[in-house]
Amino acid sequence: MSILNINTNVDPTTTELQAKARIEIAEESQRLLENMTRVYNDLMSKTWKNQDGLTPQEVMDALGTDAYSLFELGTLVSTTILTVEPEAELIPKPDVTVTPGVDGSVTIS
Repeated sequence: MSILNINTNVDPTTTELQAKARIEIAEESQRLLENMTRVYNDLMSKTWKNQDGLTPQEVMDALGTDAYSLFELGTLVSTTILTVEPEAELIPKPDVTVTPGVDGSVTIS
Protein backbone atom coordinates (compact mmCIF):
# COMPACT_ATOMS: atom_id res chain seq x y z
CA MET A 1 0.00 0.00 0.00
CA SER A 2 1.36 3.38 -1.01
CA ILE A 3 0.63 6.61 0.82
CA LEU A 4 -0.39 8.10 -2.55
CA ASN A 5 -3.21 5.58 -2.99
CA ILE A 6 -5.16 6.29 0.18
CA ASN A 7 -8.87 5.56 -0.25
CA THR A 8 -10.73 8.71 0.84
CA ASN A 9 -14.13 7.35 -0.17
CA VAL A 10 -15.45 6.08 3.13
CA ASP A 11 -18.93 4.65 3.15
CA PRO A 12 -21.14 6.28 5.77
CA THR A 13 -22.21 4.10 8.65
CA THR A 14 -25.81 3.05 9.18
CA THR A 15 -25.97 5.41 12.15
CA GLU A 16 -24.82 8.33 10.01
CA LEU A 17 -27.36 7.48 7.30
CA GLN A 18 -30.11 7.22 9.92
CA ALA A 19 -29.17 10.62 11.34
CA LYS A 20 -29.26 12.11 7.85
CA ALA A 21 -32.66 10.56 7.14
CA ARG A 22 -34.03 11.78 10.47
CA ILE A 23 -32.90 15.36 9.80
CA GLU A 24 -34.25 15.37 6.24
CA ILE A 25 -37.62 13.95 7.31
CA ALA A 26 -37.92 16.38 10.21
CA GLU A 27 -37.15 19.35 7.93
CA GLU A 28 -39.63 18.20 5.26
CA SER A 29 -42.29 17.55 7.90
CA GLN A 30 -41.84 21.07 9.27
CA ARG A 31 -42.12 22.53 5.76
CA LEU A 32 -45.26 20.47 5.16
CA LEU A 33 -46.86 21.81 8.33
CA GLU A 34 -45.87 25.39 7.46
CA ASN A 35 -47.26 25.01 3.93
CA MET A 36 -50.51 23.47 5.15
CA THR A 37 -50.97 26.30 7.64
CA ARG A 38 -50.21 28.98 5.05
CA VAL A 39 -52.54 27.51 2.41
CA TYR A 40 -55.31 26.91 4.96
CA ASN A 41 -55.09 30.52 6.15
CA ASP A 42 -55.04 31.76 2.54
CA LEU A 43 -58.22 29.81 1.76
CA MET A 44 -59.97 31.00 4.92
CA SER A 45 -58.94 34.59 4.24
CA LYS A 46 -60.32 34.39 0.70
CA THR A 47 -63.55 32.97 2.12
CA TRP A 48 -64.15 35.10 5.23
CA LYS A 49 -62.14 38.28 4.52
CA ASN A 50 -62.15 38.40 0.74
CA GLN A 51 -59.66 40.96 -0.59
CA ASP A 52 -61.95 41.78 -3.51
CA GLY A 53 -64.83 42.65 -1.22
CA LEU A 54 -66.95 39.56 -1.84
CA THR A 55 -69.12 38.45 1.04
CA PRO A 56 -68.67 34.89 2.29
CA GLN A 57 -71.99 33.98 0.64
CA GLU A 58 -70.82 35.41 -2.68
CA VAL A 59 -67.68 33.28 -2.39
CA MET A 60 -69.82 30.21 -1.68
CA ASP A 61 -72.05 31.05 -4.65
CA ALA A 62 -68.95 31.24 -6.85
CA LEU A 63 -67.93 27.76 -5.70
CA GLY A 64 -71.39 26.44 -6.48
CA THR A 65 -71.84 22.73 -5.80
CA ASP A 66 -68.20 22.45 -4.67
CA ALA A 67 -68.69 24.85 -1.77
CA TYR A 68 -69.32 22.25 0.91
CA SER A 69 -66.15 20.41 -0.12
CA LEU A 70 -64.22 23.48 1.02
CA PHE A 71 -65.64 23.09 4.52
CA GLU A 72 -64.96 19.37 4.62
CA LEU A 73 -61.38 19.89 3.46
CA GLY A 74 -60.89 22.83 5.82
CA THR A 75 -62.07 20.78 8.77
CA LEU A 76 -59.69 17.92 7.93
CA VAL A 77 -56.74 20.23 7.38
CA SER A 78 -57.31 22.38 10.48
CA THR A 79 -57.77 19.26 12.64
CA THR A 80 -54.53 17.82 11.28
CA ILE A 81 -52.61 21.05 11.84
CA LEU A 82 -53.90 21.50 15.39
CA THR A 83 -53.19 17.87 16.25
CA VAL A 84 -49.55 18.31 15.31
CA GLU A 85 -49.17 21.94 16.42
CA PRO A 86 -51.84 22.92 18.99
CA GLU A 87 -50.52 26.49 19.12
CA ALA A 88 -50.79 27.04 15.33
CA GLU A 89 -52.35 30.36 14.39
CA LEU A 90 -55.27 29.56 12.12
CA ILE A 91 -57.86 32.01 10.82
CA PRO A 92 -61.05 31.05 12.64
CA LYS A 93 -64.45 30.63 11.03
CA PRO A 94 -66.68 33.53 12.10
CA ASP A 95 -69.69 32.87 14.28
CA VAL A 96 -72.02 32.01 11.40
CA THR A 97 -74.25 29.11 10.49
CA VAL A 98 -73.12 27.11 7.48
CA THR A 99 -75.93 25.08 5.92
CA PRO A 100 -74.99 22.60 3.22
CA GLY A 101 -77.38 22.03 0.36
CA VAL A 102 -78.17 18.56 -0.96
CA ASP A 103 -76.22 19.45 -4.11
CA GLY A 104 -73.05 20.54 -2.25
CA SER A 105 -73.80 24.24 -2.26
CA VAL A 106 -73.65 26.24 0.98
CA THR A 107 -75.82 28.91 2.57
CA ILE A 108 -74.23 31.14 5.21
CA SER A 109 -76.37 32.96 7.72
